[in-house]
Amino acid sequence: NYSHTVLSLSSSLNMQYLDELAGRLGGETNNQEPLREMISNSSARRFLAERGYRFVSFQTGFNATEAQNADIYLAPDGTSEFERGLLGTTAVSLPRRQRAKDQAKLAHIFARLPETARMRGPLFVFAHIVAPHPPFVVNADGEDIGDESYFDLLSADHLITEGKLTRRQYIDRYLGQMAYAEKKITACLDEILNESRLDPIIILQADHGPGCYLHHNSLERSYLQDRMCILSAYHLPGGGNSILHDSIHPVNTFRVVFNRYFDAGMPLLEERNYLAESNHIYRLTDVTDMIGDEADRGRFEVLRQMDYYPPDPAEDAATAQVQSDGR
Repeated sequence: NYSHTVLSLSSSLNMQYLDELAGRLGGETNNQEPLREMISNSSARRFLAERGYRFVSFQTGFNATEAQNADIYLAPDGTSEFERGLLGTTAVSLPRRQRAKDQAKLAHIFARLPETARMRGPLFVFAHIVAPHPPFVVNADGEDIGDESYFDLLSADHLITEGKLTRRQYIDRYLGQMAYAEKKITACLDEILNESRLDPIIILQADHGPGCYLHHNSLERSYLQDRMCILSAYHLPGGGNSILHDSIHPVNTFRVVFNRYFDAGMPLLEERNYLAESNHIYRLTDVTDMIGDEADRGRFEVLRQMDYYPPDPAEDAATAQVQSDGR
């Protein structure tokens, strides 16, 4: 429903749109603390807690989804063996060291996520996997990309720019990291299904699209279908898949699940899509009817011919802020 992680997860985990919050805070602020609070103490979490569920979350490397107040918070115990082996090598470059930390966080989630299937009692497990989203740290085989640069969480036009990555490089690295993530996630799902004593409810859902053709602060320089279309896959026991439709939006995900398994009686919301500016996160543009239309396809045809976004002086200060907001 939204083009940025903090908005998308705040909306989906709370089963509501963010109009009231955006109206209250106004378009000039970029204060994301209310959104982080909504993610860590969501309506979905409270709903399940009232029914005896414990909340499990993971260290992610992304501040907005670091729900350290979870009943069970799973983080690596200090520096991993993988990191120690690498970081003890003095010849290793700083970018390689930085990537090693991100690789270790991903490896930790993939290793520990299946363990939750063996925990006792009802659980609500939330695992935000920051991949295939940048930083690009592994290829399709899970090996280090071997680059002598590191751009942290920069994405879209903040990364597809002169001096960083071309659009083709961005796409290739995204696809490589996606192939790696797909293999690891598929293995996790297989193990969870095999280990669970009861058939679990599983939601595998992206919070936004790749951003290969996104300008964080310009609708006119963005291909909406790239950013606003996501993978959304469900494993719903007892015939639960019958309640889904192909275009279901995240704002209705938990409404559908809670209605099916808890008789919650929640009405489904009209499904809308909003593009947000990264510098002014609460400036929201309803783009529901624009996604994939003639103008959107026209923007795609223009963007695909561009190796990178031309420099935009107004974005220089914002780039550093966007990076710091994530960590």
